[in-house]
Amino acid sequence: MTGTEERAVEAWLDFATSLRLNEGFYDEKYGVLLGALADLAEEWAELDQLPRSVVNVLVDIFPATESTASFYKRKTRQKITEAAFELHEVVQRCVAVREGT
Repeated sequence: MTGTEERAVEAWLDFATSLRLNEGFYDEKYGVLLGALADLAEEWAELDQLPRSVVNVLVDIFPATESTASFYKRKTRQKITEAAFELHEVVQRCVAVREGT
């Protein structure tokens, strides 16, 4: 795993663990995750093959985030749901197929 890939996985685990343990939605952890995924998308932009170990983590980001929303009250539940959809979009950028390939 590259350093960027490791940072993205670690940022996801840190963010997701807080949600799963019902500790709350941490904006700072979410921002770190978004930044790490953006860096990953940039690093992977020219690759034709992606590491399965990291992609395996990415495919779980939306359902794992969205499923934790039910643990929380209305305002935080909405924030988590919105974050899940935003993360889904960022993950799509990470794995997007380049035009012409």
